[in-house]
Amino acid sequence: MGKNEVGVFLTCTGIRDPEKALAAVQELGLRVAQIQSRQLPDHFYSKEGARKFVDLLEKYRVEASAVCIVHEGERYHDWETVVKTVGYLPPETLLERLEYSKRCVDFAADIDTPLVTTHMGILPKDPSTPGYQRLLKAVREVASYCQNRGVTLALETGQETGTELLEFMNLVREDVKVNFDGANLILYGLDDPLEALDTLKDLVVHVHAKDGVPPARSGLLGREAPLGKGKAEVCETVRRLVKFGYAGPFILETYVWREHKTDPLFELRKGKAFIENCLEDNFKHPSSK
Repeated sequence: MGKNEVGVFLTCTGIRDPEKALAAVQELGLRVAQIQSRQLPDHFYSKEGARKFVDLLEKYRVEASAVCIVHEGERYHDWETVVKTVGYLPPETLLERLEYSKRCVDFAADIDTPLVTTHMGILPKDPSTPGYQRLLKAVREVASYCQNRGVTLALETGQETGTELLEFMNLVREDVKVNFDGANLILYGLDDPLEALDTLKDLVVHVHAKDGVPPARSGLLGREAPLGKGKAEVCETVRRLVKFGYAGPFILETYVWREHKTDPLFELRKGKAFIENCLEDNFKHPSSK
């Protein structure tokens, strides 16, 4: 993987079949993809299945930057739905999701991918609450399992402020990093992406390139926007990350084609050009902020 390559979240191709999706990644001229765990049929989650997936990656000359753990039943309709369904916060699904997370970690290790990423769930404000302690214990368990398999866990930003996430990670006391997604901070109406990046910059190991606009009112989530058309300061985020020494990929995570009824690959081509322009502009006009 080259320095600061543009990659893609595999489901954003709009193609369910993983081999056809990887072929589309190659067609886009990209060499890096993040794998969404639910996109892969169960047969890949074995030693033999992992070898077959590696064969597909090699066939289409694509490198997997990370495996994203997505749990069955997660929904993102509004704030309350996220609280009830996402990550390790819902107590009724916790044990099942911990086991599934470990399965995804095993898969990442078996395909020689160094990262797994996930949304842990909405972080309660008070560390003394059962929900906060449940998240703390769950993340510790998954992070410890990751370490034993030679994989790193990266928590995706957005469902808490940058400061809250940093405080939480300091309490975890395991090797946990950050998958930075500044757009999520806008979509949840929680934080300024650039301020959050300044807070978390030393922990960022993976980045989503996405844009969005804030919620219309409390309790709702914002809307995704085409790159550069929202409030996530995507180009400045790219510039600062490069300045901070981030050498990883910028993973296109765009689903605007769903709302706009456009071709997913057309939107990804536009996104690729946008991030490449941000990177090129960075070398011409380094950020002074």
